Amino acid sequence: MEDTLTSFNQLQINGKIRAYGASNINCEQLEKSISISDNLNLNRYQWIQNSMSLLNYSEPEKILEICSKYGLGFTPYSPLAGGWLTGKYQQGQNYEHGSRMTLRPEPYENYVTHQNRIFDGLNSMRKISKERFGNISIAGLSLAWLLADHRITGIIIGPRKPEHLEPIYEALNTRLNQTDRVDLANLFPVL
Repeated sequence: MEDTLTSFNQLQINGKIRAYGASNINCEQLEKSISISDNLNLNRYQWIQNSMSLLNYSEPEKILEICSKYGLGFTPYSPLAGGWLTGKYQQGQNYEHGSRMTLRPEPYENYVTHQNRIFDGLNSMRKISKERFGNISIAGLSLAWLLADHRITGIIIGPRKPEHLEPIYEALNTRLNQTDRVDLANLFPVL
């Protein structure tokens, strides 16, 4: 890690890069990188990019605390949990050809194990959406949940079709308070 951080720091000093960060880093690795950077008088990682969604927020929450403490940016990827938070997967039905569950299911296997609780949570989420937010899509509400956390700098999304942009528009026009965020998080099992 010392060699990596030293190399990044030198690239930044030489003007080859503006900033550097880490992806898929855990708390122990992040804290170690900060300690090394401080001890060697190097610039720290400025940005962290890890997976985070309503179905995966326990570990990212710990990373966010570290990022907040040291002023690091945080950009979650997979904010819709590979499509699980869009409503595209239906209980008891085969996954759509070309979906992440058919192309690359490995990161989402834990969701399959807990699918009954997840589908219950999605049904409750639809109800909350209708009652509190004028029937925003669950995808839009999932993105709004992330955007409502001031520690999150931005969200990485991967729309494949123009209609996939609609939840982004919904999220940008929906304001959640802390009670809303807690209520939504409590709908799902901590995985």
